[in-house]
Amino acid sequence: MLWLTLATAPAMTITPPTPTTGTGGLQLLVRTLPVMPAHLYEAELESSLREQGDIVRWYISRVEDDIATAEVVLRPRSSKPRGGKPTMCEREGGSSGSMLACGDHLMRCGDEMVAAAAVLGENQRDEEEPGALSAGGCELVNVGRACTAAAAHLDEGEWGAATYPLDDAAGGLAAAAASLGSHGCGSSLDDGSTALGDAASVTGCMMLAAAAGPSLAACGHALEAASVGLGTYADGLAEGVTTAHAEAGSRLRQASLALRDAGVAMASSGEALEQGRPP
Repeated sequence: MLWLTLATAPAMTITPPTPTTGTGGLQLLVRTLPVMPAHLYEAELESSLREQGDIVRWYISRVEDDIATAEVVLRPRSSKPRGGKPTMCEREGGSSGSMLACGDHLMRCGDEMVAAAAVLGENQRDEEEPGALSAGGCELVNVGRACTAAAAHLDEGEWGAATYPLDDAAGGLAAAAASLGSHGCGSSLDDGSTALGDAASVTGCMMLAAAAGPSLAACGHALEAASVGLGTYADGLAEGVTTAHAEAGSRLRQASLALRDAGVAMASSGEALEQGRPP
């Protein structure tokens, strides 16, 4: 889930979408909306875009004063993937496909962390810091959304635009690291944040983005290292004395596997950029 400061929504005025279409058939729409309670954004976007296509992912890229900017990855209803394959999978070997996969895995990781935190919280296992675990999981979900937005820009061949959500993702990893320092993965997530921030600082066109490839790959390796630490923590938690420990440990083991997959995908994205392969 996306966590934002709640505010009373003013009268609804929404700008028309500004579409760009990637070679894989996905569209990236940029919309501005009034700041509103977080749970209303998705409902409003789905309602307003229902006639145009299916939302793959959406992401609030910035909030200024009382205006929120949303970036929406949309699969148009008229889009017919070649060979009957799903549009999202057509370009899986390129950097945009890998980045999209990374985003999906990070969101799955965050969801499993939040679920584990809920189990621990409901059973009053405060020594495992379920609040911090939940906060870290929510941050990783947001990082996943940012990576998905970056993937849409990469699909367009727009490296400059992709650096903005990547920079947001770097900040999210740093916030997750601060929350998850006691859960075996904080230090590695912080390393990933630094590497991703370095990648986002590379400016220029898509050809020059090759310079960001090693930093993206380093971020991926840091996520893989974080998955090992989280997995070790999960195994220890599962050996606890209560059923809550076992269930939460199992959830965190799934989270660690998703984090590993996210790292592999991020590293693959970096390698594709470094080798000059088209997204």
